[in-house]
Amino acid sequence: MPTLVKNSDAKGVRRFILDDPWNERRDGDAPAMAGDAFVAIATSRFFFDERGNYIVIRAFTLLLLLICCGNATELLRDKHTDTTYIFKSESKDGAPRISQREAVLKADEWASGFYGDDLLRFVDCQFKTKPIRHWLITFQKAETGQEFYAVILPDGGVVIPSVERGL
Repeated sequence: MPTLVKNSDAKGVRRFILDDPWNERRDGDAPAMAGDAFVAIATSRFFFDERGNYIVIRAFTLLLLLICCGNATELLRDKHTDTTYIFKSESKDGAPRISQREAVLKADEWASGFYGDDLLRFVDCQFKTKPIRHWLITFQKAETGQEFYAVILPDGGVVIPSVERGL
């Protein structure tokens, strides 16, 4: 198992890529157990002959993981006293395919379930074009006047927010 250095993230990633037990293995090393024989033969003869090949494969895997995880676009950050709702979407910009009325109906159905209040009052519906096209629907809680939002994509998809609880 790789070991990480605690004082710096850059050093930790470097050690993760370079200082792995597999990097110490050489072609002449015997496998530790009989079950490892196939792994030892495959890795020593075909793919991991040189330390550099293994490092490239690990670095590529790490890069691919970083690329795949960071494509979401933040559309709205709704801060309340103790809760923050962050609306992010990974979809690309598209032409509107649903009407304003359809967007409001979808938003009303979703918001009453998500926020747990059937008495949310519709306030406003805006079509936003930045950072991507989306419908921003505003609701208001009857008792407190507090505003809540729903984000509907042009294809009719509902953006489910991530919820962060405050201190």
